[in-house]
Amino acid sequence: MIRVMQDFRVAFSSLKDLKGQEAAIFSYIDPLVAIIISVMILNESMSLVQILGGLMILGFTLFNELNVGAFFSDRIKNMKQQ
Repeated sequence: MIRVMQDFRVAFSSLKDLKGQEAAIFSYIDPLVAIIISVMILNESMSLVQILGGLMILGFTLFNELNVGAFFSDRIKNMKQQ
């Protein structure tokens, strides 16, 4: 228990040295690593729905981080102006 608390303390104290976007990326990677470890080491199974749901969450997160929506809205505005 004390070891886990030390790990969390180190992880959260290191976040102050990162930019917001970098910290967000690490927070998205954390559950992904937990899933991979649970499947590979603990031999847990995942259904197709769970895999698709995880891919959707990660995909939309990437979509948001890359600011793709702003790219498309700018292109639409340019098309309307022409």
